[in-house]
Amino acid sequence: MSAATGGWRVALRLARREAWRRKAQSLLMLALICLPVAAVTAAAVVWRTSDVSAAESVERRMGAADALVEATDSERVVQAFDPLDVSSWVGEERRDPLPLARLRAALGEDRPVTPIAREWLFFETDRGAADAEVVVADLADPLTDGLFRPVEGSTHPVPARSSSTARSPSADRDSATP
Repeated sequence: MSAATGGWRVALRLARREAWRRKAQSLLMLALICLPVAAVTAAAVVWRTSDVSAAESVERRMGAADALVEATDSERVVQAFDPLDVSSWVGEERRDPLPLARLRAALGEDRPVTPIAREWLFFETDRGAADAEVVVADLADPLTDGLFRPVEGSTHPVPARSSSTARSPSADRDSATP
């Protein structure tokens, strides 16, 4: 038995004896060491997982599609690699929508295409006012898989004049009267 091993045995035996004699003090020291470590670890996990990279958010933004093509009201678009980071529209505004036939001609007739319309609308309730993003899309289309997470109900096709809507649970909770 080496001297180093024997020294550790004596130190550990004394530490165990002191811990059993002063249980409250030992628990307090343990808590004062473990709680800050646990808090810093939890903060680090939240910090690292809250920032979603462009590669990680592709499915949420595009669904099962291979590309997302947005028609703008401008003559020219300037954008970074990730369009959510930086993008701007240059030129005079135009209000004519991009015809689906023209998009199909540019992408290829054999490519599946599904239109998705997005708009921000202002609404008021008894609890206050806010903006909500309204998305009009055919959720039965395979290209929209992954865009939304169904909570309840179905995504079967509905007639064009139907009043069927899909709302987020947070919108239901936030608009409920107190």
